[in-house]
Amino acid sequence: MTKLLLRLAGSGLIALVLTGCVARFDPDTMQLRADVEAPPVYEGHSVGQTFIAARQRLCAIEVGWQTCVDVMGPLVFHLRSDPTSTDDLASGKISPSHRLGQQTIRWRFPPITHSQGRQFYLLIEAPQATLDHPLRLNAVGHDVYIPGSAYADGLPWPGDLNFLAFYDYDRLMFLGDMTRALSEVWLFLPVAALFWAPGFLVLQFGQPHAVASTGGNRWRWHWG
Repeated sequence: MTKLLLRLAGSGLIALVLTGCVARFDPDTMQLRADVEAPPVYEGHSVGQTFIAARQRLCAIEVGWQTCVDVMGPLVFHLRSDPTSTDDLASGKISPSHRLGQQTIRWRFPPITHSQGRQFYLLIEAPQATLDHPLRLNAVGHDVYIPGSAYADGLPWPGDLNFLAFYDYDRLMFLGDMTRALSEVWLFLPVAALFWAPGFLVLQFGQPHAVASTGGNRWRWHWG
């Protein structure tokens, strides 16, 4: 057990050195279904999605799209508190030409420290795109992501965008996970002892002896 703990500690130290600003997807903040296209995004037309962040340090959002070489960039992303707000918590631009052949677009921004449990609104614009060549995002045609809703031109839309949220997995989170993992190891010791003790006692104190019989030698265990 001591060697096991030392190995875990050593592996933890190595991982701690290597772990920095690593974006990990949040399995509780996503909507992966896609059976329709969201309303087209071009000129003054936009789409958006509200969601609740389930982890601290929200740092990226990924959306599914229909790749198209004719979409004029840039794509403009805004992160706000709700659809009525005009204040950006984060904003950024992405060139669609750099995402050709990819089925998703991931937008990264500085981690939001106290994001857990908060509502956010993702707003996506493509002001240089045209009606003939708009930005086309994947979506589901009915509301399946209960904590949030999709919007088109600032108005509720009956569906949800195809999206994934990511959080910044920093060293403090890593240390917390390691602490919980090590504390849970001790919970298995009593169970392990129940399975290990009988076999150990047999091997330690029991010795097999041959016993004569009419059919040949038989073996039995002798204690002592």
